[in-house]
Amino acid sequence: MNDNAKDDDRRRRERERKQRQRERQSEEAKQRNRKINRERQRVICAKMSEEEKERHRERSRILIRERCRNMSVEEMERGREHDRVRHEERGRNMSVEEMERAREHDRVRHEERCSNMSTEELEMMRERNRANQQERREEARGNLSPEQAELIRENVRLWWQLAPNNKTPVQRQLLQERNALYRHLQQIREMSTESGIVERNEYKENVREITPQDISGNIQVEQFILACQESLCQTILHEEEADYEENKEIHRMLICVVCNEAIIGKDVYHWIDRKTLKFHGNVLSHTNFYKDGINNLLKAQYTLVDEHLHGLLLSPRSRRRRCAGGDPSYMCCSICQTSLQS
Repeated sequence: MNDNAKDDDRRRRERERKQRQRERQSEEAKQRNRKINRERQRVICAKMSEEEKERHRERSRILIRERCRNMSVEEMERGREHDRVRHEERGRNMSVEEMERAREHDRVRHEERCSNMSTEELEMMRERNRANQQERREEARGNLSPEQAELIRENVRLWWQLAPNNKTPVQRQLLQERNALYRHLQQIREMSTESGIVERNEYKENVREITPQDISGNIQVEQFILACQESLCQTILHEEEADYEENKEIHRMLICVVCNEAIIGKDVYHWIDRKTLKFHGNVLSHTNFYKDGINNLLKAQYTLVDEHLHGLLLSPRSRRRRCAGGDPSYMCCSICQTSLQS
């Protein structure tokens, strides 16, 4: 017999001796010994470095795995029950800070354990947790009186009513978006089922019997082509606009003269005349934004060629249109146009 076999035999005899000793002890003595062992373990861990703690945890995990492999189903069930009781007792004797640290430690340990598990092991663990949770619920419901069951249901309803108030604005926004997406998908399923597009739990013996549905007739091709052409032609300079050249197709971006923002997509643009801009000169003037004076370079970048509008911070990139009366008008977005007209 080599040294390793002797050590294993010695450890086995020591475990058996301690097991017999624990069985002869009373419950008070067991509780006292557990408390002494916890305190001794806490003192030992406090003197250990991080590397020693990690080695100790790994050694403990290996020993637990070996012991679990050699245990019967009844012994494993007794071990789980013992761990639950010990966890509850420890939780009752812990402070709020210690409980929070324990929860954080359990979360980290659970994440590490799950990261090292395969897909099959994760699925088995989830299935086992669901079965245990369902069993505990049924056991708890069976021990409840009708009044207690009704009280629990009322508390659950009250919790669901108050749950949105306890969420942050971001969580409420995410919940609303998820509910809207769920309702949208539900409507699509109902519409598909009513129209017969989705056929569930049906088997077609002959695939040729399926008549394909022609949906191309519902597409308004000409209307969409005209709408696209109209959108593409918005950037073309017209005859009444400045910088227009005959027999040339010149494109220029749609820019608001007030906010210097691009007008894109289906946003509507307007033409605002010089008179309106001069009327709101106290708001558009650089003295309204810069009380102590404005940088000359910045002022030059936001000054129009129109001498009647000097001193106003307006975008030179905006398109200008010549009017019949002589005064030009400038392109403006809907937001700025509404603000200046009010």
